[in-house]
Amino acid sequence: MGISFIVFGLLILAAGLFICYVKRAQLKNAVTVSAVITGNLEKKKRSRYVIETVYCPVVEYEKDGKRITAEHFEYMNSFALKHSVGDTVLIYVDPQMQKKFWFVEEGKGADLLGVAVAVGGAVIILFGIIGLVII
Repeated sequence: MGISFIVFGLLILAAGLFICYVKRAQLKNAVTVSAVITGNLEKKKRSRYVIETVYCPVVEYEKDGKRITAEHFEYMNSFALKHSVGDTVLIYVDPQMQKKFWFVEEGKGADLLGVAVAVGGAVIILFGIIGLVII
């Protein structure tokens, strides 16, 4: 039983580290530009018993003399929206995907989802080791 927990925990830990790696890789080639928030896309997100409105900020920025409209890489709830329409913000844009962006403050630190998954994997490994020692 303990070995299966350790193997499962290692898989979860690896998934968490991979999520962190992917975020770093996406931001590695990104350039910082100044943009103006022009609006928010809205959609309804349904979970089992709750319907929530989520938002995707839309910005406009200039690159090589062209005006480009870009959407945030993910939708977020209203609590996560930190900027209003009309605000000038700094964003990261990957030159290969100029229609998607990240806010500069999102690029700092580790990916919280990746860290949470990795910690969960480490806890499962710990339970596996405890299971081996007790038996």
